[in-house]
Amino acid sequence: MTDCQDWLTELTHAADRILKEDLAALQRLSELERLDRYEAIKRDEEELRWEFTKECNGFLTSSEENRLRGELRLARLLLAASFHAEGEVPESIAGEFIEPELEAVVDFDRFKRFDTLDESQLEARIQRLDGEVTELLETYADSTVANIDTLLENPDVQQDVIDRLLDRYEQRRERVRQAVFLYAETHGLDTLGGDIALDEFDGDPDGPGGDHPTAAGGGSRSAALAVDTKQSSADAASAAQTADGDAVTAATARLFELDYIGRFKTSIQEADTIELPDEQVSIPDGYWEGRCSRRDERDRMADLLDTDSDDVSAHPINPTARYTLTDSKYFGLATETRMVIEATVCSHLRRHARDGLDATPADVDDLVAIVGDAVEAAADSAAPYLLGIASPTGWTDRVVGHVRDDELSRTQYGENVSVCLIDLRHGELIYDETDSLVTANADLFERAVEAEAVADCVETIRSRYLEGIGRETLLLTAAVDETGYDRHIVRQAFSRLAADDAGEVFRIDDDVAFEFR
Repeated sequence: MTDCQDWLTELTHAADRILKEDLAALQRLSELERLDRYEAIKRDEEELRWEFTKECNGFLTSSEENRLRGELRLARLLLAASFHAEGEVPESIAGEFIEPELEAVVDFDRFKRFDTLDESQLEARIQRLDGEVTELLETYADSTVANIDTLLENPDVQQDVIDRLLDRYEQRRERVRQAVFLYAETHGLDTLGGDIALDEFDGDPDGPGGDHPTAAGGGSRSAALAVDTKQSSADAASAAQTADGDAVTAATARLFELDYIGRFKTSIQEADTIELPDEQVSIPDGYWEGRCSRRDERDRMADLLDTDSDDVSAHPINPTARYTLTDSKYFGLATETRMVIEATVCSHLRRHARDGLDATPADVDDLVAIVGDAVEAAADSAAPYLLGIASPTGWTDRVVGHVRDDELSRTQYGENVSVCLIDLRHGELIYDETDSLVTANADLFERAVEAEAVADCVETIRSRYLEGIGRETLLLTAAVDETGYDRHIVRQAFSRLAADDAGEVFRIDDDVAFEFR
């Protein structure tokens, strides 16, 4: 086994060295040096695939072998991308990677500046519209960093390579996403252009939730974060000023969607186990590939706005992401569904299209419409169905009472549908704690709203400012600096304090403030 380890170390050495470099460092090598390393890594990959696995059979598990092969291919992709960034890939290696794969590396490399900035430095640069950071953020929406799911859904990409690419840049993606939210909150969305892809129901303001789609596969592509070209920045500012402390603008609702679904997907992908009613199931690396489906109401939003579906701009589209836990049966000839885990967003699309904002919490009609579709979808299977429904405007007291306070409180519907409600405005989960399926898997949704961080921030603000120094007004920027919590966590804490009647949220100049009672 020692010989096998030494052999493996030798096979991966060249790739490891390349993976430690960025494109600028690789471009400092001559063309011949890069091509020599490319061919050497390609030989290493072939030797790993054939000779090593034969002579050292069983030394690597299947998932370990796939990961190593993906890393070797990623190293080759980085070398090829170093040429692509210069304008042309040499003929000898051209065609081994498609252009979207090459562009993905170039795009991710452009955002390396975010690795060296801590949160306070990033906030300061965004506040003063620093040239480099601002330029990157203003091109973010058109980049592969934002539209990674378009790449993942491309049948021509090498999936193992992209998986390793995402592993490589996971922290950078999170940093950039935080910066986008901070930029949007500080300066508005009118300068953030392009389309942001979203991997992935709505209520009529005067009645039931409406026509929620139930087909798991249909129609989703990139969703825009850009400001509506028909709405001027002055109009957007006016709408924001008109809203009271709990009103959610269309652009903010869209941001809530992106953050919630993105974090939910991360929770699912990083989960080591999933709790079924009668057992705990271990989830191996790469398990969810091919087991996730997405949908949204993009076309409906476009109809409500009377615009093209490519131009829904900064408006919510009620995305849904569904993951299906399956088992093989009949010697692999068929599959059996063991559990469905789904996250969806419930915004009032008609209100957002008409008014540009919404302050109405989701009510029982919204809940019934979405749950009804889930019950219908789950009717043909005995598998448990866990549904997380997130509302950017929160939930009415009637819904919360139905779930928590009634003697017959419940979050289970039909034969096997269990529901967890998520209040995105206050960062809170709402569910019946006697429902063991929801309780055991609630952490899948908790990360999405960072409920614990919000709760801790609320207590910090209470003890430090309300009960401590007795400050009457607290600026959001001051609270971020003094408490150390992220900006969006403090903003959610302000909303929760307002809901608890501890004070009022209002805007002052370019900042948000909380006035204590």
